[in-house]
Amino acid sequence: MVLEDFLHKHVIVYLKDGGIIEGIVVEINDVDNYEDSIFYTTINIRVDYNDYRLIYINEIDSIGEIN
Repeated sequence: MVLEDFLHKHVIVYLKDGGIIEGIVVEINDVDNYEDSIFYTTINIRVDYNDYRLIYINEIDSIGEIN
C-alpha cells in the first residue's frame, strides 16, 4: 500500500516514540524544495471534531486501516 491509499480512511498510527494516534486522514502534503534539498511529507489526521494532528512521515513507525 502507498500512503495515498489511506486518504479519507480511519487509521491507527503508531509513532516511533511509542505514541498512538487514531483518526481519519484528511490530507497528505508533499513539499519538495530542490534549492535547499529539503523534502517533507506530512499527513493531517482528524482525531476529533476540532482536533487535527500534523504528523511528519519520518515520525511514523507503522500505519494501518481500521474497518
